[in-house]
Amino acid sequence: MGQSSKDCHHHRGRPRQEMQTSSKNKQLAGLMLHDAIAGGFAGLITRFLTSPLDVIKIRFQLQLESTFKTQKQNSKYFGIYQSMIKIISEEGLLALWKGQMAGQLLSITYGGVQFMSYNFSKKVIYELHQQNIISPLQPNVVSFVCGSIAGLTASTVAHPLDVLRTRFVAQGEPKYYISYKHALAKMGKDEGIRSFYKGLSPTLLCIVPQTGLQFAFYEFFIRELRRYSVATSNGKGNLNKNGVDITVSGGAAGIFSKSIIYPLDVAKKRLEVNGFVKPREKFGQVDKYNSLKDCFLKIWSTEGLAGFYKGLSPSLVKAALSSSLMFFLYEKSIYYLNRTRKDS
Repeated sequence: MGQSSKDCHHHRGRPRQEMQTSSKNKQLAGLMLHDAIAGGFAGLITRFLTSPLDVIKIRFQLQLESTFKTQKQNSKYFGIYQSMIKIISEEGLLALWKGQMAGQLLSITYGGVQFMSYNFSKKVIYELHQQNIISPLQPNVVSFVCGSIAGLTASTVAHPLDVLRTRFVAQGEPKYYISYKHALAKMGKDEGIRSFYKGLSPTLLCIVPQTGLQFAFYEFFIRELRRYSVATSNGKGNLNKNGVDITVSGGAAGIFSKSIIYPLDVAKKRLEVNGFVKPREKFGQVDKYNSLKDCFLKIWSTEGLAGFYKGLSPSLVKAALSSSLMFFLYEKSIYYLNRTRKDS
C-alpha cells in the first residue's frame, strides 16, 4: 500500500527537524565552550595578580591569635603590610605565590565551569519560561538562582584543588609537602580520600550564596550604571566605554557578596586544614574542630566576634580586585571569541 501524503510529509519533515536540533545543539556546545575558555582565562589572570592578598588572607584566617597589633597577644601576623614583609623575609618573595600551581588549576577549572554553568542555567530558565512551564522571574532572582547553581557546580568540581592549595599556603619552612605529587600521595595515605573534600560543606554553604549574590549584584549594578550613563550623557553611555561599567560593577559585587558570607569563609579555611597540625605549629596556636558547628562555637568562645572577620581587610581588597578583573576579562574574552566565531 502507498503512504498517505500526511505520512510522506511527516517522514520528509523528520530529517529537517533532526538537522535543526543538531544545529542548535552544535551552537549551544560552541557557546558553552566559549564560556569555559573565557571563564578559565579570566580565572587564570585574576588568580596570578591577586595571589599575594589571598596568601595573607588565609594566614589571617588560620591564626587563632588576634590580628590586631594593639591586642596583648603574641600574634605572628597583624596587618597587610606587616604580614607581607614577614612572609617575604622568612620564606622569600615567591611565598606570596605559594600553592600557585594548584591555585591556577583551581581558578581555571572554577572560572570555566562557573560561567559555563551560569549561562547554561539562564538559558534553561529562559526556555522553561518560554514554554510556560514556570512563571516569569525578576532578573535579579534569575541571576541569584543561576549564580548559586554555578557556584555549586564549580565548587564541587574544583574543591580538591582548593584543599591542596590551602595546605601549601598554610605550611611554612621547612616544607611538609615537597611537591603536589607528594602532597596527593601523603594526604591519601595519612588521611584517606575524604581529606580532599574536607571543608566541602562550609565551602558549599559559603560559595553557593556568595556566587549567587555576586552575579545578582553584578547584573543589578551594571544594569543601573548603564541606565544612569545613558540618561546623563544624552544617550551616549560614556560609562559603558572601555569597560568602566564592567569594572565598577564587578568590584562592587565582589565587596558586597564577600562581606555577607565572610564568617563562613573563615570556618571553611579552618576545616580545610583540620588535622594538618605539625606544619602549622610555628605560626601559633592550633585548634581541632569536629564539625562546622564545633568550629563556629570554638571561634566564638576563644576569639569572639572578631574571630569570624579575621583577614577581612585583605579579603575585601582581593574580592574587589578579583571580581572586577574576572568580569572584565570574561566579558572582553567572550566578546572577541564570539566575534571571531561570526567572522569565521
